[in-house]
Amino acid sequence: MSKSLEFCKERAKNKEISCLFDRNWDDAGEVESLALFERILEGNRKYKIKGEEDGEAREFTISLIFDPDADFDYFTSSRSIHDGTMVFVFENMENCAKRVILAETYYTKKGKPQPGDTIQYTIGNFVVLNEFDENRDLFAPKDKPYLQERTTVLLPLRYDLINGE
Repeated sequence: MSKSLEFCKERAKNKEISCLFDRNWDDAGEVESLALFERILEGNRKYKIKGEEDGEAREFTISLIFDPDADFDYFTSSRSIHDGTMVFVFENMENCAKRVILAETYYTKKGKPQPGDTIQYTIGNFVVLNEFDENRDLFAPKDKPYLQERTTVLLPLRYDLINGE
């Protein structure tokens, strides 16, 4: 077990900072994140993104480090209720990865990135929790009784901001 799993379980259980405290995090497991990022980014670990958000220019350099035992700041998450098909688990992992790849997540205590900044993300392993609603009374909608599984995926991150020159 790496720090990724320990960190996410501890923070997710904390009612003060997480809306995910109602889950049984003792059943969570870890999935390596590097392979998914490598597939999406074709091995790139440093790249630039450009665009516009709310009428403002967005131009950042993104630098990625993979370390499941880092001292993380926070996690990003994705969740869904589904029929148990594995594609939904992978979709949740991809949602977390895309937030990092597109610089759509940051640690508020360290500040929002400004155009020209370099964002260095240290990425841990995915933490995955699958829960089953066999009685169809916890989270399965009454009109869709086949949706008996809830998946929550967490991705621990360290966020370091390097101001542009």
